[in-house]
Amino acid sequence: MTEERLKNIIEKEAILNKTEIFLDEANGFLTQWKKQQKEYKLLLDYYYSEQWQKDFFESNKGKIQKNIPHRVLSEDSIYNTLIKQRNLAIKYLKFITKILEE
Repeated sequence: MTEERLKNIIEKEAILNKTEIFLDEANGFLTQWKKQQKEYKLLLDYYYSEQWQKDFFESNKGKIQKNIPHRVLSEDSIYNTLIKQRNLAIKYLKFITKILEE
C-alpha cells in the first residue's frame, strides 16, 4: 500500500474517532435539552398564568424586595427566551433535515 493511501486511512480514522466523540456529546446535549424542556414548560405555564399577571403588577408596584431576583416578571425576559429556543430549534431542524437529505 502506498504512503499516500496509508496517510489517507489514518486521516479518515481520526475523522471517524472525532465524529463518534462528537455524536456522543450531541446525544448528551439532546438529553439535557429534553430534561430542560420539562422545567421550561413550567416557566411558560407560569408566564401565561393569572398568577404571573398578579406577580407582575405587584412587582411594578414595588412590592417585591430589591434583593429578591425577579427578572422572571419582566415581560421581555421569558418571551426572549421563548424566541431564542424557537430559533435554535428551527436551526437544528434545518440542519438535521439537510443531513437526512444527503
